[in-house]
Amino acid sequence: MVLRAFRKAGLSLQYVRKALRALQEDAAQAGIDARYALASQRLYKHGARVLVDYSDDEETRRLFELVSKNMVFTPVVEGHLERITYGEDGWASSLILPATRSELVRVDPLRAAGQPLTIRGGARVVDIIDRFRGGEAPEFIGRDFGVPSEDVIELIRAFYTPQPEAA
Repeated sequence: MVLRAFRKAGLSLQYVRKALRALQEDAAQAGIDARYALASQRLYKHGARVLVDYSDDEETRRLFELVSKNMVFTPVVEGHLERITYGEDGWASSLILPATRSELVRVDPLRAAGQPLTIRGGARVVDIIDRFRGGEAPEFIGRDFGVPSEDVIELIRAFYTPQPEAA
């Protein structure tokens, strides 16, 4: 889920591979279990880079770009960090997908078997796309699912891929 989110956010596969390699090498230093590195609360995405927090406490954040190991000026990037939501147990509990400009879709492994759901209305994205594929107008789809029609249109732009015509 995290890897796909990084890719959809525009990080190249080559960069993601380098970042994962660097993360596994430095996992102990960052206080991360290498087996579950992508689910760590210490990872952030900023622009086209993955940052890791090497601080010992929550009050003083020391962020480094994972591949280059360059420290970033935390106050500058703080307001732009994109992050996974974590539960009280410290494990990833939900992720807002970066497929749309605005925050429209959340993935939560405890809801709808981890299927992407709209934040407003709670509709499965696959159901919205299926209804559009069936020829329904975004206004009708939105009304049925309690999702604003402008959100439905943005979802269609992000997730709809035309099916090849049957021969």
